[in-house]
Amino acid sequence: KMKDTSMAGCADTAFQLVTACEALTSLAAVNSEHTGHLAKVVEMLCNDCKKECDKFPKVTECKTCGDACKTCAEECRKVAA
Repeated sequence: KMKDTSMAGCADTAFQLVTACEALTSLAAVNSEHTGHLAKVVEMLCNDCKKECDKFPKVTECKTCGDACKTCAEECRKVAA
């Protein structure tokens, strides 16, 4: 509304990550054989999201999100196929 697009990349990557995490959670809940495959994709999305978060180090929410993305990527790496 205020025409500030500086965080458009952040919003886009965060949306993609949330959507992918929901799918990963669903596959893991049914012990799908594809959980590891999707975990690799989620790891990539986490890394992309963290890169966006790192652009705004003084914004508390971005710092918190970036830290969460790093942890999520590490956990996904453990189960990735």
